[in-house]
Amino acid sequence: LGLVLLAFALSTSIWIFITNEQNPPRTGIFPIRVPVHPVNVTPDLDILGQIDSVVVRITAPSDLWDNLSEASFDASVDLSRAQRGDTEVKVQVRGRDARVRVLEVVPSQVLVRLDVLKRQVISVKVNLQQAPPPGFSYQDPVVDPPQVTVLGPEGLVSLVDVAVADVNLSDSRTTVKQSFPLVPRTARGYDIAGVRVEPQNAVVEVPIVRQISYATLPILPEIKGTPAPGYWVSGARVEPISLGVVGPQDVLQPIGVLKTEPVDVS
Repeated sequence: LGLVLLAFALSTSIWIFITNEQNPPRTGIFPIRVPVHPVNVTPDLDILGQIDSVVVRITAPSDLWDNLSEASFDASVDLSRAQRGDTEVKVQVRGRDARVRVLEVVPSQVLVRLDVLKRQVISVKVNLQQAPPPGFSYQDPVVDPPQVTVLGPEGLVSLVDVAVADVNLSDSRTTVKQSFPLVPRTARGYDIAGVRVEPQNAVVEVPIVRQISYATLPILPEIKGTPAPGYWVSGARVEPISLGVVGPQDVLQPIGVLKTEPVDVS
Protein backbone atom coordinates (compact mmCIF):
# COMPACT_ATOMS: atom_id res chain seq x y z
CA LEU A 1 0.00 0.00 0.00
CA GLY A 2 2.89 2.36 0.82
CA LEU A 3 4.43 1.80 -2.60
CA VAL A 4 1.07 2.45 -4.29
CA LEU A 5 0.63 5.73 -2.43
CA LEU A 6 4.20 6.75 -3.18
CA ALA A 7 3.73 5.97 -6.88
CA PHE A 8 0.52 7.99 -6.96
CA ALA A 9 2.17 10.97 -5.26
CA LEU A 10 5.13 10.84 -7.63
CA SER A 11 2.93 10.61 -10.72
CA THR A 12 0.80 13.52 -9.51
CA SER A 13 3.89 15.63 -8.87
CA ILE A 14 5.29 14.84 -12.31
CA TRP A 15 1.94 15.71 -13.95
CA ILE A 16 1.80 19.04 -12.13
CA PHE A 17 5.41 19.78 -13.07
CA ILE A 18 4.86 19.02 -16.76
CA THR A 19 1.59 20.97 -16.83
CA ASN A 20 3.26 24.04 -15.29
CA GLU A 21 6.13 23.79 -17.74
CA GLN A 22 3.83 23.60 -20.78
CA ASN A 23 1.14 25.97 -19.45
CA PRO A 24 2.75 28.12 -16.73
CA PRO A 25 0.46 30.12 -14.41
CA ARG A 26 0.13 33.83 -15.09
CA THR A 27 -0.28 36.40 -12.33
CA GLY A 28 -1.43 39.97 -12.77
CA ILE A 29 -4.22 42.53 -12.69
CA PHE A 30 -7.27 41.42 -14.65
CA PRO A 31 -7.88 44.28 -17.16
CA ILE A 32 -11.68 44.40 -16.84
CA ARG A 33 -13.49 45.78 -13.79
CA VAL A 34 -15.77 43.25 -12.11
CA PRO A 35 -19.34 44.33 -11.17
CA VAL A 36 -20.43 43.73 -7.58
CA HIS A 37 -23.91 42.46 -6.73
CA PRO A 38 -25.61 42.53 -3.32
CA VAL A 39 -26.80 39.47 -1.41
CA ASN A 40 -28.99 39.07 1.70
CA VAL A 41 -30.56 42.53 1.47
CA THR A 42 -33.02 43.21 4.33
CA PRO A 43 -36.59 43.01 2.90
CA ASP A 44 -37.56 46.53 4.03
CA LEU A 45 -34.46 48.19 2.53
CA ASP A 46 -33.23 48.80 -1.01
CA ILE A 47 -29.97 50.00 -2.56
CA LEU A 48 -29.77 53.67 -3.46
CA GLY A 49 -27.60 54.17 -6.54
CA GLN A 50 -25.06 51.69 -7.87
CA ILE A 51 -22.31 49.68 -6.20
CA ASP A 52 -18.85 50.44 -7.56
CA SER A 53 -17.12 47.69 -9.52
CA VAL A 54 -13.73 46.35 -8.38
CA VAL A 55 -10.36 45.36 -9.82
CA VAL A 56 -8.88 41.94 -9.03
CA ARG A 57 -5.36 40.52 -9.08
CA ILE A 58 -5.43 36.87 -10.02
CA THR A 59 -3.42 33.80 -10.90
CA ALA A 60 -4.64 31.57 -13.75
CA PRO A 61 -3.13 29.20 -16.36
CA SER A 62 -1.87 31.04 -19.41
CA ASP A 63 -4.22 29.27 -21.82
CA LEU A 64 -7.21 30.25 -19.65
CA TRP A 65 -6.28 33.89 -19.11
CA ASP A 66 -7.28 35.20 -22.56
CA ASN A 67 -10.71 33.57 -22.30
CA LEU A 68 -11.62 35.25 -19.01
CA SER A 69 -14.28 37.95 -18.84
CA GLU A 70 -16.16 39.80 -16.13
CA ALA A 71 -18.62 36.89 -16.12
CA SER A 72 -15.77 34.61 -15.02
CA PHE A 73 -15.95 36.12 -11.53
CA ASP A 74 -18.59 36.29 -8.84
CA ALA A 75 -18.22 39.49 -6.78
CA SER A 76 -20.69 40.17 -3.97
CA VAL A 77 -21.31 42.08 -0.76
CA ASP A 78 -23.27 40.60 2.13
CA LEU A 79 -25.83 43.16 3.36
CA SER A 80 -27.54 40.99 5.99
CA ARG A 81 -26.31 43.30 8.79
CA ALA A 82 -26.45 46.60 6.89
CA GLN A 83 -28.82 49.34 8.04
CA ARG A 84 -30.33 52.42 6.43
CA GLY A 85 -27.71 54.92 5.36
CA ASP A 86 -24.12 54.57 4.15
CA THR A 87 -22.25 51.35 4.96
CA GLU A 88 -18.72 50.15 4.07
CA VAL A 89 -18.96 46.45 3.17
CA LYS A 90 -16.20 43.95 2.35
CA VAL A 91 -16.22 42.58 -1.20
CA GLN A 92 -15.98 38.82 -1.71
CA VAL A 93 -14.71 37.69 -5.14
CA ARG A 94 -14.19 34.17 -6.42
CA GLY A 95 -13.40 32.71 -9.80
CA ARG A 96 -16.12 30.57 -11.33
CA ASP A 97 -13.36 28.31 -12.68
CA ALA A 98 -11.45 26.47 -9.93
CA ARG A 99 -8.19 27.12 -11.81
CA VAL A 100 -8.54 30.86 -11.18
CA ARG A 101 -7.31 32.14 -7.80
CA VAL A 102 -8.14 35.66 -6.62
CA LEU A 103 -5.14 37.15 -4.81
CA GLU A 104 -6.34 40.70 -4.15
CA VAL A 105 -9.46 42.85 -4.52
CA VAL A 106 -9.17 46.63 -5.04
CA PRO A 107 -10.90 48.25 -3.26
CA SER A 108 -11.44 45.58 -0.63
CA GLN A 109 -14.52 47.45 0.67
CA VAL A 110 -17.18 49.45 -1.16
CA LEU A 111 -19.71 52.04 -0.06
CA VAL A 112 -23.34 50.88 -0.15
CA ARG A 113 -26.22 53.29 0.40
CA LEU A 114 -29.48 51.84 1.67
CA ASP A 115 -32.87 53.50 1.90
CA VAL A 116 -36.34 52.39 2.97
CA LEU A 117 -38.02 50.24 0.30
CA LYS A 118 -41.13 51.99 -1.02
CA ARG A 119 -43.91 50.82 -3.32
CA GLN A 120 -46.15 53.16 -5.27
CA VAL A 121 -48.88 52.67 -7.89
CA ILE A 122 -48.46 54.94 -10.93
CA SER A 123 -50.24 55.42 -14.24
CA VAL A 124 -48.94 54.14 -17.58
CA LYS A 125 -48.55 56.67 -20.39
CA VAL A 126 -47.88 56.09 -24.08
CA ASN A 127 -45.34 58.39 -25.71
CA LEU A 128 -45.88 58.33 -29.48
CA GLN A 129 -42.59 59.03 -31.25
CA GLN A 130 -42.85 60.33 -34.83
CA ALA A 131 -45.96 60.16 -36.97
CA PRO A 132 -46.93 57.35 -39.36
CA PRO A 133 -45.84 57.57 -43.02
CA PRO A 134 -47.56 60.14 -45.27
CA GLY A 135 -51.12 59.12 -46.00
CA PHE A 136 -51.70 57.51 -42.59
CA SER A 137 -52.85 58.77 -39.22
CA TYR A 138 -53.30 57.24 -35.77
CA GLN A 139 -56.09 57.13 -33.22
CA ASP A 140 -55.85 57.28 -29.43
CA PRO A 141 -53.69 54.44 -28.04
CA VAL A 142 -54.97 51.83 -25.59
CA VAL A 143 -52.61 50.44 -22.95
CA ASP A 144 -52.86 47.35 -20.74
CA PRO A 145 -52.39 47.51 -17.78
CA PRO A 146 -53.28 51.16 -17.22
CA GLN A 147 -51.42 51.18 -13.88
CA VAL A 148 -48.25 49.51 -12.55
CA THR A 149 -46.23 49.42 -9.34
CA VAL A 150 -42.87 51.13 -8.98
CA LEU A 151 -40.63 50.06 -6.11
CA GLY A 152 -37.19 50.98 -4.89
CA PRO A 153 -35.49 53.39 -2.49
CA GLU A 154 -37.93 55.88 -1.01
CA GLY A 155 -35.86 58.85 -2.19
CA LEU A 156 -36.08 57.72 -5.82
CA VAL A 157 -39.62 56.34 -5.91
CA SER A 158 -40.96 59.68 -4.67
CA LEU A 159 -39.57 61.28 -7.86
CA VAL A 160 -41.41 58.95 -10.23
CA ASP A 161 -44.64 60.32 -11.67
CA VAL A 162 -45.49 57.95 -14.52
CA ALA A 163 -44.33 54.80 -16.35
CA VAL A 164 -43.87 55.53 -20.06
CA ALA A 165 -44.01 53.23 -23.09
CA ASP A 166 -42.16 54.80 -26.03
CA VAL A 167 -43.82 53.81 -29.33
CA ASN A 168 -42.33 54.75 -32.71
CA LEU A 169 -44.90 54.97 -35.53
CA SER A 170 -42.56 56.08 -38.33
CA ASP A 171 -42.91 52.78 -40.28
CA SER A 172 -46.43 51.79 -39.19
CA ARG A 173 -49.07 51.32 -41.88
CA THR A 174 -51.29 48.93 -39.92
CA THR A 175 -52.54 48.88 -36.36
CA VAL A 176 -49.73 48.45 -33.83
CA LYS A 177 -50.33 46.00 -30.96
CA GLN A 178 -47.32 44.70 -29.06
CA SER A 179 -45.51 44.73 -25.73
CA PHE A 180 -43.24 47.67 -24.88
CA PRO A 181 -40.87 48.18 -21.93
CA LEU A 182 -41.94 50.73 -19.33
CA VAL A 183 -39.58 53.51 -18.28
CA PRO A 184 -40.12 55.32 -14.93
CA ARG A 185 -40.06 59.09 -15.47
CA THR A 186 -40.71 62.33 -13.67
CA ALA A 187 -43.52 64.71 -14.59
CA ARG A 188 -40.98 66.71 -16.65
CA GLY A 189 -39.88 63.67 -18.64
CA TYR A 190 -36.63 62.70 -16.90
CA ASP A 191 -35.79 58.99 -16.57
CA ILE A 192 -35.28 57.68 -13.03
CA ALA A 193 -32.68 54.92 -12.69
CA GLY A 194 -32.39 52.66 -9.66
CA VAL A 195 -36.08 51.72 -9.36
CA ARG A 196 -38.06 48.78 -10.70
CA VAL A 197 -41.41 48.64 -12.46
CA GLU A 198 -43.77 45.67 -12.00
CA PRO A 199 -44.77 44.50 -14.52
CA GLN A 200 -41.87 45.67 -16.66
CA ASN A 201 -43.86 45.77 -19.93
CA ALA A 202 -47.28 46.86 -21.11
CA VAL A 203 -49.28 45.95 -24.23
CA VAL A 204 -49.98 49.03 -26.35
CA GLU A 205 -52.48 49.13 -29.20
CA VAL A 206 -52.43 52.09 -31.60
CA PRO A 207 -54.98 52.00 -34.47
CA ILE A 208 -53.43 53.18 -37.76
CA VAL A 209 -55.86 54.39 -40.44
CA ARG A 210 -55.31 55.41 -44.05
CA GLN A 211 -55.82 59.13 -44.26
CA ILE A 212 -55.47 59.89 -47.97
CA SER A 213 -55.71 58.13 -51.32
CA TYR A 214 -53.24 57.87 -54.18
CA ALA A 215 -53.86 58.30 -57.90
CA THR A 216 -51.77 58.56 -61.09
CA LEU A 217 -53.16 61.34 -63.29
CA PRO A 218 -52.17 62.40 -66.85
CA ILE A 219 -50.80 65.90 -67.44
CA LEU A 220 -52.55 68.18 -69.93
CA PRO A 221 -50.66 71.31 -71.06
CA GLU A 222 -52.72 74.49 -71.15
CA ILE A 223 -51.59 76.67 -74.08
CA LYS A 224 -52.56 80.33 -74.49
CA GLY A 225 -51.79 83.04 -76.99
CA THR A 226 -51.22 83.03 -80.78
CA PRO A 227 -47.86 82.20 -82.39
CA ALA A 228 -46.12 84.61 -84.76
CA PRO A 229 -47.73 85.16 -88.19
CA GLY A 230 -47.25 82.13 -90.42
CA TYR A 231 -46.97 79.68 -87.48
CA TRP A 232 -49.48 77.60 -85.64
CA VAL A 233 -49.48 75.08 -82.78
CA SER A 234 -49.34 71.63 -84.35
CA GLY A 235 -49.15 69.70 -81.08
CA ALA A 236 -47.64 69.55 -77.61
CA ARG A 237 -45.62 66.92 -75.79
CA VAL A 238 -45.35 66.67 -71.98
CA GLU A 239 -42.65 64.95 -69.94
CA PRO A 240 -43.40 63.27 -67.65
CA ILE A 241 -46.79 62.33 -69.07
CA SER A 242 -48.32 61.68 -65.60
CA LEU A 243 -47.75 62.32 -61.91
CA GLY A 244 -48.71 60.61 -58.67
CA VAL A 245 -51.09 62.57 -56.51
CA VAL A 246 -52.08 62.00 -52.88
CA GLY A 247 -55.00 63.55 -51.07
CA PRO A 248 -58.42 62.88 -49.54
CA GLN A 249 -60.42 60.43 -51.65
CA ASP A 250 -63.42 62.74 -52.02
CA VAL A 251 -61.13 65.41 -53.47
CA LEU A 252 -59.20 63.11 -55.81
CA GLN A 253 -62.20 61.27 -57.24
CA PRO A 254 -63.58 64.05 -59.51
CA ILE A 255 -60.13 65.00 -60.84
CA GLY A 256 -59.47 63.40 -64.22
CA VAL A 257 -56.32 65.23 -65.39
CA LEU A 258 -53.70 67.63 -64.13
CA LYS A 259 -53.36 70.89 -66.06
CA THR A 260 -50.12 72.83 -66.27
CA GLU A 261 -49.93 76.51 -65.66
CA PRO A 262 -50.68 78.38 -68.90
CA VAL A 263 -47.87 78.14 -71.48
CA ASP A 264 -47.81 81.39 -73.48
CA VAL A 265 -46.81 80.88 -77.15
CA SER A 266 -47.46 84.48 -78.20
